[in-house]
Amino acid sequence: MRWNIVSLIRFELSQNNIKKINQIVLFSFSDLEELYLSCNSITNLHPHTFYSNKLSVRLSLAQNSITDIHLSTFENNIKLIDLDMSGNKIVAINPYTIYKNVNLVWLDLGRKCSNYIHPSTFANASKLTD
Repeated sequence: MRWNIVSLIRFELSQNNIKKINQIVLFSFSDLEELYLSCNSITNLHPHTFYSNKLSVRLSLAQNSITDIHLSTFENNIKLIDLDMSGNKIVAINPYTIYKNVNLVWLDLGRKCSNYIHPSTFANASKLTD
């Protein structure tokens, strides 16, 4: 039996002690809609980690040890509606980090996440509510 993982739409990788995400691996999953990487040991993300995942609508990176998010990390994920970054150690978020994520409805930065968020960070995220 041969598996067609290229057409994978949901990938659950939570609680696997993952320390690093190889961006090349995720390039293969261009149809990926949901990616769950919570409760791992991820400390940083390459700026183009999710670049090929243009169809992604849900992304969970909760409960890791991420300290920084590059400006272009989510720029290609324009269909993203749910982003969970809670429980990380993010120090600050650039105001343009989620600028292109106009469909974002849920953004969780709670629990230990970010000491400073500039108010203009959410200027283009009109679908976000309290």
